[in-house]
Amino acid sequence: MGIDDIVGKAKGVVADAAESAKEFVGNAADATKDFAGDVKEFTGDAVDKAKEVGADIRDRFDGDGDDEPAAAPTPDDTSMKTPAP
Repeated sequence: MGIDDIVGKAKGVVADAAESAKEFVGNAADATKDFAGDVKEFTGDAVDKAKEVGADIRDRFDGDGDDEPAAAPTPDDTSMKTPAP
């Protein structure tokens, strides 16, 4: 085995390593794009849900007054007092 054979094998190894690295980077880029797409979709879904919840809350407190929360009891409210023994 001469020096030319060693150089040829080294070139082959380097070429294989470069191809493997290129493939790895490509796969990593694809996985990153997929992940970013999933995050974007999840974020969009979360924003949409938050908007729905906000709209539901507004609907409950706006309008004809049927759904307004009860007023807090006052100190004069007899329903909050315990009966005398």
